[in-house]
Amino acid sequence: MSPGYLVPAPDPDPGPPYRSHEIIDALFSPTQCQAILALAQNHEPEPATVGTDDSGEQIDSIRQATSTWLCITDNEVAWIVDRLARAVDEANIDWQFDIVGFAEDLQIVSYRNVGDFYTWHQDGLDGGVADRKLGIVVQLSDPDSYEGAHLELYEVNLELHGADLEDWNQRSSAIGTAIVFPAWEFHRVTPLRRGRRHSLVAWVSGPRFR
Repeated sequence: MSPGYLVPAPDPDPGPPYRSHEIIDALFSPTQCQAILALAQNHEPEPATVGTDDSGEQIDSIRQATSTWLCITDNEVAWIVDRLARAVDEANIDWQFDIVGFAEDLQIVSYRNVGDFYTWHQDGLDGGVADRKLGIVVQLSDPDSYEGAHLELYEVNLELHGADLEDWNQRSSAIGTAIVFPAWEFHRVTPLRRGRRHSLVAWVSGPRFR
């Protein structure tokens, strides 16, 4: 090891306990959720598959869903971005990540066909998404309108059990609720069994972690 690396380690600032996520209840009202979906209907949906194989064919073993995109610079989308920004400010009080803002358009993801899903994955850390610091998922559907297609966080499944996990599931699936989490946190969407589930997905960017 180079002698230049042999320096005393600074006394760590323990700060607040680490949290795998933050739930923002009722970030959007049911009426506002419907307004967001109405905006999405103005755009052509596309397959929300992830990646291609060696022949260039889209891979459908990682994710099956459809998506549309809302441009963050459109005037009709400004109120959505402003509300998301308030949620980010609240969630990032403890994390204190160095963030810049929304560098990508907003994605509206629809799980509409029985069996639609998204396997365990992370939203950032390497490659072309290495600048993503936080992910945000907003529930746009009434939880009674579908079965399955539930957003799960790996750390939540690991730490919560029984009634506590059931309470978390009910809270996180309430319409208008937002879940904010660091881009490295593993999460998934279980297979859809009935109905349709829609969600808004956004990412907050900043300098790469180092």
